[in-house]
Amino acid sequence: MLTSRQRSRVRLPRNFRKTVLRDSQVKDLWSQTGFVEKEKPLAGDEMEPATAIEKFLQGMTAARFLLNKAIERQSAFECIVLQANLTDGYLRIALILKSQLDSRNNAIDDSLLHQRDSDPKVPERKIYARCLQTGVIDQSLFDALSAAYDKRNKCIHRYLLSDIDYDYVTKLVFELDDLMNRVNAIVERLERQQIELGVGMTVEGEPETNESLKEFLKEFAAKKEKPYNL
Repeated sequence: MLTSRQRSRVRLPRNFRKTVLRDSQVKDLWSQTGFVEKEKPLAGDEMEPATAIEKFLQGMTAARFLLNKAIERQSAFECIVLQANLTDGYLRIALILKSQLDSRNNAIDDSLLHQRDSDPKVPERKIYARCLQTGVIDQSLFDALSAAYDKRNKCIHRYLLSDIDYDYVTKLVFELDDLMNRVNAIVERLERQQIELGVGMTVEGEPETNESLKEFLKEFAAKKEKPYNL
């Protein structure tokens, strides 16, 4: 433990904040540019308000773009946060698809798609349990998701308080990537079932080129996130 004399010698350099921001490639929006607001649509250009499912999917698409950037920067902490968000999102979509298949309708449970500050909290663990109960995931995947959830929380909340290091976080990136792929495969299977049975919200679209699809997804994501962040 530091003595009072030792503590007096622990001084941060005057340029510490700018150095950290520079080295982490983060723009200092507060002191340099200020926050940039999204452009307001011109009169007559207003679109119909997005539905809850549209807003949710916009967020999912934006999170995927942000994750790609985090991977390019090899920013493990940012990766695990976005991976957890996306995995939770895929599971919520899977619950909706499964419910539609079971009840043979197009009903969407909006409570799975948004959460205001005053709304009851639906944490990830509750989503895992609900997916297990409805047969969306099996016990093995439930256990793997729960274990990864604990590791992610340890990284976020106990980095200073435990013996983990950045290698621990990086290893978790690969573990979460595997879980995302497993959950995404479940969503794809449920979507195929909906198309085959003609039930639910999934429809088969026209094939697109990689470039046109990427452009569409970027425009879609920009409804949630500022374009310069994508």
